[in-house]
Amino acid sequence: MKRPGVRASIAGASVLLALSCATAAFAQTPVSLDEALAAARTANARLPISALDLAIAREKVSEARAERWLKVAVEGDFIYAPPNGYDTAITNAGEERLQVVGRQTLYDGGARRAAIARAEADADAAFARHRIAEKELELEVRSRYDEFLQASAELAARQAGIERLQGYRTSLESRRAAGQGVAADLLKIDVRLATEQASILDAQ
Repeated sequence: MKRPGVRASIAGASVLLALSCATAAFAQTPVSLDEALAAARTANARLPISALDLAIAREKVSEARAERWLKVAVEGDFIYAPPNGYDTAITNAGEERLQVVGRQTLYDGGARRAAIARAEADADAAFARHRIAEKELELEVRSRYDEFLQASAELAARQAGIERLQGYRTSLESRRAAGQGVAADLLKIDVRLATEQASILDAQ
């Protein structure tokens, strides 16, 4: 049985892969939540397995129900006896038989009904496991997507701050060229610019 930590790590890895793929694919436009969910479902490794288990369980339900139906078969045989080749008293000069046979169990002690109930219970359990896998993935995607949006907003704010600092530095350069003593202010601006740029690199 898989441990919850292993299951969560698999889901988290698929979500991170989905978000990174979506970010690369939509670098020029914002990534929507629906796009992130679609990419995560494609990249997730658990959903195809649970979906396959569900399909198998439903097929077993159909097989169990089919056991109660009337079974019809065509049967026949053919015995060839060449003329004057065998004793006609034994071979009757060859035989041919073709018949349609229907078979249905009249009483089985409830075995088939129990088999159907068991198959339906297995199908319900498989469906529940599939839904749990879907909900776990959706919750993980929504959580990571919120973190992604917060990080994007912080990055945008820092980039806007850097642009303002660069504009202020340009004005200080103009003032220094005019002979004003702004060397200390320029040093402070350079330190702040270096700090903000390092923060952006860490955020990315």
